[in-house]
Amino acid sequence: MDESWTDDIPVCDKSDVGYCANQLYKADGFKKPMHDYHGKFFHLKYDNNMYLYGVFDGFDGNLAAGFTCQRLPHEVLFDDRWKAPGPPKPDTVREILRDAFPNADREYSCHVSRIDKECAPRVAAAGTQHSGEQWKRCGCSAAVALIYQNSLYTANVGSTRILLCMWEGRKLRVLPLSVDHVPSNVEETMRLRKAGHDTSGPVTRCLGALNRKNEPNEIIADPYVSNGDITLEGNQCFLVIASAALFEALGQVRDSQNLNFDLADLIAQELQNQENIHAVAQAVVDSILRQHHARYMVSKSNQHSLNCHEDMTLLVCDLRTKSSAPAVAPLTPTEPVRIPAYVSFDEYYNMKQSEQDRLVYV
Repeated sequence: MDESWTDDIPVCDKSDVGYCANQLYKADGFKKPMHDYHGKFFHLKYDNNMYLYGVFDGFDGNLAAGFTCQRLPHEVLFDDRWKAPGPPKPDTVREILRDAFPNADREYSCHVSRIDKECAPRVAAAGTQHSGEQWKRCGCSAAVALIYQNSLYTANVGSTRILLCMWEGRKLRVLPLSVDHVPSNVEETMRLRKAGHDTSGPVTRCLGALNRKNEPNEIIADPYVSNGDITLEGNQCFLVIASAALFEALGQVRDSQNLNFDLADLIAQELQNQENIHAVAQAVVDSILRQHHARYMVSKSNQHSLNCHEDMTLLVCDLRTKSSAPAVAPLTPTEPVRIPAYVSFDEYYNMKQSEQDRLVYV
């Protein structure tokens, strides 16, 4: 792709990404890749009042992730509504995020249509498969967080998660700010069945995957946008955006019903141990990877979820002020209540404090 809409925007130096490409484990201890790394990400500082972060987890190739990872920041940062007199209201900011996802998806569809048109004569002459077919199969989960004037706004499609992790004294609290758009999400399954579609795919909402968007209301690009007003000023916190494979691998090595908290706890520890934010993110990914591989070497299981892992991507943004670095002594929530992974921040935000303390996200 020749377009490069955001290359001139500087990165946010309070954030960085750790990642590991997919691997298939062998009984002799060696590992080999199953395919190219399909993840993409950005962490941008547009100005002192606006920061944008995103993780894109591709499937069936990296074409959709590569295109939309560049296009979606353009849709957000250069929306005309920023030019209106006075700062936009929170509802307007959320609308900008909400519109950016289907707009980026439409741009991807137009891009694929141009490829189809350009390649058609050559394909007809050569008698080969149309190169545009690969672009139509590719798709990606996408999760984006926008910080504007010290307020946090988030949006996502697919299974990539966003967490806001805050210290309250010496206790670590984890707020989920995304929804898992997967078949296990009852609301998504009901939506698909009501429209007469099956629920066999890995995700129920995504960018790209044009070959599954021929029917209305099947796989859609409309994001979940968090509705709570989250003010970061004065809070000692860090932001996390992580791909589904990271949680899947973590779940394989920990007997836990609270993977969101487990991941936040690992990051909190590395924030104390590492010298820079890149080392923090990469150390967490490496730790999960080592434990996952060790679990396989002990069991030598042929179960697919144990003998391999998909692409892992972890974005961490340290939002603490310079004068504070809370000691890590988080308290694990007690008396857990099991609730589905897709329960949103909106529901969490409206709960009583005593109810929040008892939540466990699976």
